[in-house]
Amino acid sequence: MEQNNEIILFQDITADCEFWRKLLAQAIGLIDGAHKATPERAGIDLGELRSALRIQDPEVFESLVADLCQRNFVRKGSVIARTSHRPTLPVHVQLIEKRIREALARQPFDPPSRKAIESDPQARQVVRFLIENGDVTELALDVVLLRESFERMKSQVIEFISKNGPATVSQLRQALRSSRRVMVPLLERLDRDGATTRAGDKRGLRI
Repeated sequence: MEQNNEIILFQDITADCEFWRKLLAQAIGLIDGAHKATPERAGIDLGELRSALRIQDPEVFESLVADLCQRNFVRKGSVIARTSHRPTLPVHVQLIEKRIREALARQPFDPPSRKAIESDPQARQVVRFLIENGDVTELALDVVLLRESFERMKSQVIEFISKNGPATVSQLRQALRSSRRVMVPLLERLDRDGATTRAGDKRGLRI
């Protein structure tokens, strides 16, 4: 960035110094406000920020984001946040988080449906937070597992196929004492991740 008392030059943007300072201050205020209002979110959505700032020119907005990223802010995909921000659930829903974790851990390989644990808007907020934070793995719209349960199931599927050769959904379901509701999307996820490959009705290990 180059600047004198009146003009700021940043990337391809030339702007009035006072205007740019006010724009930065407004953006920072919106980001900090989002952190305070929704501490469970990774940051403020860039589209939301741009709309709130009423910036029409995409180059101006991109330059603003780049400038913020030189000032202790970080862009994470479609959101921007302070580098010091760590998503946390509000205190009033932490008991709900505990209840959801316990429900998913009770039968780790065949947990309740997502619909069953998302009994109200606050529970949905908690599940969304746990997924975004990587503590819960979403296999399908109605199937979620604790991350450690997913990793254990993945390991046991690979071990079973390594010892016994290609296996059907039914064989793997019985071996892991799971259900078809969980096993089918789990294997589809492992296929996408490159851990397994499907041939007919059986899964083998990808070579």
